[in-house]
Amino acid sequence: MISHLAARPVVAVSWTVVALVLLAAVFAPVLAPFHPIEPAGSDRLLPPGAPGHLLGTDQFGRDVLSRIFWGARPVIIISLAAVVLAVGIGFAVGLVAGYLGGWVDMVLMRLMDVVLAFPLILLAIVIVAALGPGMVNVIIAIAVSQIPIFARLVRALAAREARKDYVLAAQAGGFRSLRIMAREIAPNVVGPVIVQASSTVAVAALFSAALSYLGLGIQPPTPDWGYMVKEGQELLFLSPSAALVPGIFIAVFVTAWNFIGDDLRDVLAVEEVR
Repeated sequence: MISHLAARPVVAVSWTVVALVLLAAVFAPVLAPFHPIEPAGSDRLLPPGAPGHLLGTDQFGRDVLSRIFWGARPVIIISLAAVVLAVGIGFAVGLVAGYLGGWVDMVLMRLMDVVLAFPLILLAIVIVAALGPGMVNVIIAIAVSQIPIFARLVRALAAREARKDYVLAAQAGGFRSLRIMAREIAPNVVGPVIVQASSTVAVAALFSAALSYLGLGIQPPTPDWGYMVKEGQELLFLSPSAALVPGIFIAVFVTAWNFIGDDLRDVLAVEEVR
C-alpha cells in the first residue's frame, strides 16, 4: 500500500485530503478556535491571516476557519449517506433485473430510465423542494438521483455473470434464485460498484453544496460550505476570501475523491461496462 501511494503522489495527496476533512469533521469541537455561529469579535470581514483569525471573519464577525471545520460535517454526512443509500437500492434493483431478465428487467429499467430522463441535479432540486430543506431530505434527494446509475451498472454486470458456467451450475444444482444472486453473483460485481461509489461521493458532495447554495440544503446559521459560498458571493467585492475559501475547500475535496475513484479503478482492474 505504501509503495503504491509512493508511486502515485497525486493519489497519496488525495487520500490525505479526504482523511484531513474527515478528521476536521469529527474533531471540529476541539479544532475550531471559536464558536461556529456566535461572533468571534467585533471585527467583521477580516482578511485571511488577520491576528487570531487564520482565514479571516465573515460579515457577522464569525471565524471562517471555525465554520470551515464545522461545515465539513454536513458535506461528509450527506455525501456518504446518500451514496450508501443509492448503492443499497440501486444494487438490489440492478441485481434482480440483470439476473431475472424478461419483464422484470424491462419494468425496472424503464423506471430507471424515467428517473434518468431528468437532469440529475434538477431532479434533486425538485425532490428537496417538495420535501422541504434539511439534511435528511437532501440525502434522500441525492440518493434518488443516483440510484439509476448503480442500478444500470449492476444490471449490466449481473446479466453478464448470469450467463457464466458457475451460475449455470448453481441453477442446475437446484439453488434458489435469491441464494444465487446473493452468494454467487453479488460478490463478483462488487468491484465496479466500489469504483462507481467512490466517484459518486464527489458528485454527492457537489450536489449537497449546490442545494445549500440555493437555500434548499443545510439552513443557516448552521455552517455549510455551500451556503458559505452563497453568503460570501454577496460580499465578493468587499471580501473575496469569504466566497473563495469555502469554494476552494469544496473543489479540493471533490477533486480528491475523483482521483481516488480513478485509482481504485486501476487497483481493482475494473473494465468499462457497456
